[in-house]
Amino acid sequence: MAFRIGQAEPAILTKVLRVGLLNLLIGIGAFVACTIISNGVATGFSLGLLIGVLNQYLCLRIARTGISMAPEKVNTFVATRYFLRFALTAMVMAVLVSKTLVNPWALLMGFVGSLFLTITTMLLVVRGEPFNPSLQREGQ
Repeated sequence: MAFRIGQAEPAILTKVLRVGLLNLLIGIGAFVACTIISNGVATGFSLGLLIGVLNQYLCLRIARTGISMAPEKVNTFVATRYFLRFALTAMVMAVLVSKTLVNPWALLMGFVGSLFLTITTMLLVVRGEPFNPSLQREGQ
């Protein structure tokens, strides 16, 4: 059976929504904890978390668009978009830190926390799912 994006989308969308919701809930809890510590830490953490979530959203969007492209165009498309995403993320974080708008450690903590939380949640969500060979592309 050929791989069809429509077959996997509802299950993937449900998992992505779970991860996003968990990111939001833990982000709110961490924001409250950081606010108790210091307002500057809370601002940096919140911006780092927001940048991390938007970074992951861009990654998923690049991957989703790349799946539907012709195989010979995917490599260039993904490499270019990933580089632009990285440059944009680095530029935003550098401006925030260089202008001393946020605490750099709190910004980094929020950013890395978002990535770590997403990876951990996705591993836990897909842990019990069996491998489904019918979703592979033909010829592999």
